[in-house]
Amino acid sequence: MKIRNSGFILFFILFFILGGCRESKPNIYIKKQATPILKEEIIKNFSHLQERMTEIKVRELLGNPDGTKEYRTGKQWIPFYYGPDTQRVEYLYFGIGTVIFTRNRYSGRLSVVKWLLESESAK
Repeated sequence: MKIRNSGFILFFILFFILGGCRESKPNIYIKKQATPILKEEIIKNFSHLQERMTEIKVRELLGNPDGTKEYRTGKQWIPFYYGPDTQRVEYLYFGIGTVIFTRNRYSGRLSVVKWLLESESAK
């Protein structure tokens, strides 16, 4: 009787250990661009940016960024402050410029606050 129970327990232990070791793919879906946007076209499209433009419209205009940076502003730490602009997100287009968004703390949506071209930020 003890032999059967120990075999049964050993089977379940191995089942759970080996079952947990299988490879799984992460559930990340990134919409890839059909055609890459040229650097000159991105620079030209920077002139079409507007304040309060959504993240989706910026990605349609400029393509996916080369990098992103997220940080909290000083307003985040003010007690009893319930206003906007407590978090910012920057889209970095290397060698071209940066688009800075503010994150709505209630909906999580991003909207453009300002943008800088590399030549302007070097001044």
